[in-house]
Amino acid sequence: MQHLSGYIAQRNLWADVFNRPKLDAGNLTPRQMQDLLRSLDADLSPENLTCDGELRGAQLRSKERMLVGAKNELLKLARGNGVVLEMAESWY
Repeated sequence: MQHLSGYIAQRNLWADVFNRPKLDAGNLTPRQMQDLLRSLDADLSPENLTCDGELRGAQLRSKERMLVGAKNELLKLARGNGVVLEMAESWY
């Protein structure tokens, strides 16, 4: 769960800034999993992924690899725990 843990760590940094509850990567509720899936799908939109065209090359590929990896790890985690996630229209 390397990618998913990294993604959650990034989100927890923002949670600190906005005084919101942090996520525990080892103890996600079905609701938190669904929220993470929606967030990942939004982050994978072409506009967000490329930072409105500002991100290119190796940095873009690295960001994409991390986000797609996090999404795949989240889906695997959900299946392994018997959690059915509602899939949004995905960019991938």
